Amino acid sequence: PTKLGDHGPRKSPTETTCHSETPQHPSLLLPITWTLPLLVGMDMLAVSLVVPLLFQYYKAAGVAHAHERELLSSLFSLAQIAGGVVLGLLRDAGAVSARTLLLASFVGSAVSYAMIAYSSGLTTASTSDSSSWGLWILMASRVLVGFVKQTMTVTTTLLTTVTAPQDRARYLGRLTASSTVAWIVGPSTGALLYQYVHPQAPALLASALFVLNIGLVLCFLPPVVETQNIVKTKKNDDNNNNNHHPNGFSFM
Repeated sequence: PTKLGDHGPRKSPTETTCHSETPQHPSLLLPITWTLPLLVGMDMLAVSLVVPLLFQYYKAAGVAHAHERELLSSLFSLAQIAGGVVLGLLRDAGAVSARTLLLASFVGSAVSYAMIAYSSGLTTASTSDSSSWGLWILMASRVLVGFVKQTMTVTTTLLTTVTAPQDRARYLGRLTASSTVAWIVGPSTGALLYQYVHPQAPALLASALFVLNIGLVLCFLPPVVETQNIVKTKKNDDNNNNNHHPNGFSFM
């Protein structure tokens, strides 16, 4: 018999703990905790195919002087700083989602690496014109990829948002492992493609990998996953802050 005041059977500790595990969207074929490391691995593989060969691509595009190469490196670094600040502010303001930033990163990277392949294909029929065009194309390429390329920052933030604290270190380790494996495989693969297939092959393959990442984001990273888990995480954080800091102050 049910006593007065009972509101149903009490949940066991095991049942209560299950709700604190990392949430997953039921319609996803691939869990988000596997999707993000896959995206990072593909992204880093594409980068590692080309970055060790940048000097060769610069040379093929007519960039022969040291100050021009240093200019390209400086433009990339400045664009990366500016992109981190601007995109970070937009993200904090709620103007864009992490999914949108990932799409922008992959779209911009695909275009940028295609531009590198195109610039390296410029012939030296008219040396001054081709080298000038090659330098300008490479400058635009490095600025573009530097500004939008925030893959690791966005995926780390998103993974932290959608995982429970007790699972977070394990899933962040997957991100690091996927990046490490990509940098082990990528440089040698790019060198082989450059030497035995075609000089433009590594850059074109990298661009294709970024396009594939765009498809993965559209298929396996729907906006509803991020929205639902951000709300849950904020509620948990608010409860934790209220419990540890009764006056509402945070010491983070």
